[in-house]
Amino acid sequence: IVIRSGWAAKYLLFADGRRQIVDILLPGDLATCEEVVSPGASLPMFGLSDLEVCVFDRDRFMTAIEKRPETVLELWRTCSVQVQRLRRLLAAMGQQSAEARIAALIVSLHKRLKALGEATSGHAFHLRQIDLAEILGLTQVHVSRMLALLKSNKLIRFEESALIFLDLPALKLIAQA
Repeated sequence: IVIRSGWAAKYLLFADGRRQIVDILLPGDLATCEEVVSPGASLPMFGLSDLEVCVFDRDRFMTAIEKRPETVLELWRTCSVQVQRLRRLLAAMGQQSAEARIAALIVSLHKRLKALGEATSGHAFHLRQIDLAEILGLTQVHVSRMLALLKSNKLIRFEESALIFLDLPALKLIAQA
């Protein structure tokens, strides 16, 4: 599955019903790297916005790879970028303050959206506070406080469903803390 438009989230569901968002998928992202080598291994996902996906038939996909083996290298690069992004998120959750975690996620999304041509001084933002809490391992109250802090420090502001950067360099410094 490839995300054609919109935002999605992949998640783990625990036995007690709690959900942990483990990745945010943007247009162009491969949602199911695991499926290529382990059918049935991909995580469930849900749309954070209106979502359009492209579903590939696994057998036809494998046949196409056999015809063009160089495709495997490109697939590996795509999956590797996703793994690197998830490692950075995991490290942030274990080592960064709540403010730095939120800033790092916002900066990371901005970088990815900018590469897609979908961001300049701001961009669409389809994450609710509860989504941010789930992906960053924080409470919704803590996320609310940290967003309020970033707003009061005039680093960001929200307009409808868009995030506007008021001081992106300062936000990047916080993200690196």
